[in-house]
Amino acid sequence: MAEPLGVASLDLLADRALTVRSDWKFVLRQAMVPELLRALSKTHLVLMADQARWGRYSSQYYDTPEQVCFHDHRRGKPRRFKVRHRDYLDRNLTMLEIKDRVPRGDTHKRRLPQTWRQRRVDVAGAAFLSEGGHVPVDGLVPTLANRFYRLTLLGENVLERLTLDLCIGFGLDGRIGGLPGVCVLEVKSAEPRSETPTLALLTRAGMRPRGMSKYCVGTCLLTPGASPAWFAPLRRTLGKLSAVSSSDHILER
Repeated sequence: MAEPLGVASLDLLADRALTVRSDWKFVLRQAMVPELLRALSKTHLVLMADQARWGRYSSQYYDTPEQVCFHDHRRGKPRRFKVRHRDYLDRNLTMLEIKDRVPRGDTHKRRLPQTWRQRRVDVAGAAFLSEGGHVPVDGLVPTLANRFYRLTLLGENVLERLTLDLCIGFGLDGRIGGLPGVCVLEVKSAEPRSETPTLALLTRAGMRPRGMSKYCVGTCLLTPGASPAWFAPLRRTLGKLSAVSSSDHILER
């Protein structure tokens, strides 16, 4: 990768944990990533994934048979949650994770270390998920799986963390799909929006945040006959971005 990004320390990572935060997502062409990283090199440092810059991730999501998580998200319900096992493949690390979206818009994320590549909710996991009192632990079943490459950037002097996800693939009930040529950028910050440097940079470039849940997108793409009205504009955008090929050299690790 050609961008002159410095490397973040573990101390900086601890300072940028942002387990309670505001976040915004953007979708852009993968080919735009090098230019974006050059612009961010003045304010952000890259978090290494073992010895690589682009980390490999794999997730297994859980939902109820009625898809409560999926439908709460598409309806924009103020209080909603997601549950997943996530494998951090470069570190041989597996976490059971729950992301709570609270009414004022903040995201709370909790994690429980698991046995490597464990894809079941055991007794300890069930107790962990039930702590908040609103997750129907007994009713959760495996749903969508996904995989992707991620670059994580930490604000050097601002409470901000960025993630850029590429090569996103999905699996559901034996069907597979993906988002070639698409980058999903998420800005996670403890600062008010007006004080977030990356949001200011993206606004000047004419970009606007939009709803972009990989769980919901993958579910819509791989569920036969699923074409909800709310997804149609995003489907068209993703289709246009995917149609633009991008070279693999971006993922030099």
